[in-house]
Amino acid sequence: MKRCVVIMILWVLFTVVGFGQNGKKLNKDLGINAAWSTGKITLDGGKVLEGLVYYNSNFGTIQYKQKENSQVTSYQEANVLALSFFDTALNRTRNYLTLHYKIKDDGIEGDLFFEVIREYENFAVLSRLTKAVLFFPTGPSDFGDVINDFVKKKKIVQLEGVFFLGEDNELELYTLTKSTTVDGMLLDYNKSQTQVVKANLLSTFTGEYWPTLNAYIEDNDLKPKRKSDLIRVLDEYDHLLAAEGL
Repeated sequence: MKRCVVIMILWVLFTVVGFGQNGKKLNKDLGINAAWSTGKITLDGGKVLEGLVYYNSNFGTIQYKQKENSQVTSYQEANVLALSFFDTALNRTRNYLTLHYKIKDDGIEGDLFFEVIREYENFAVLSRLTKAVLFFPTGPSDFGDVINDFVKKKKIVQLEGVFFLGEDNELELYTLTKSTTVDGMLLDYNKSQTQVVKANLLSTFTGEYWPTLNAYIEDNDLKPKRKSDLIRVLDEYDHLLAAEGL
């Protein structure tokens, strides 16, 4: 009898908390049911689509509809040459391109979909997200596998690399960030770990402007390994170039 009562209590928690709070949070973490943005897609055949777009980097899919109530068409990154849309959360336009690249010193090359963070005359700063990997709990449970899935934690893991692309079309990895989202019935949290792979890339590519940028970093207590801080440093670099009419 006790066992039945415990199972009934857990089933209520499963229904109310699992489907309610956790279900919604898991959808949010995976980018399901997200907001659409005004944007433009260029397909690999050259066709241009303008309207409402939604890029789900977790799954590597780009969805398009001409207007709010139009039919939705979905494309994979591999079928898209370029994407741009206004990100209301960041209050800026984001641009993506499929680029042919080479990995410096490794001889590996191919085509991948990158976010273009900045593009200059002699280099570009790019970002690449891997598809999210979702880990569900495994192992025996006293209450059966269905309950076990909601009592234990689920994890979403994703990697993001920030690269510098030189005039030789070779990519060099600047930072690598591992983001982990834990989605459990009683505990949710997010954490990220960033490894600086080649710390000298920023100073090398910004050249004569680096001493001024380095002072700006120190004065504002910035950490360029963070993508948001790196963008602030590149904003300052833009200002320095504009001041010289470049």
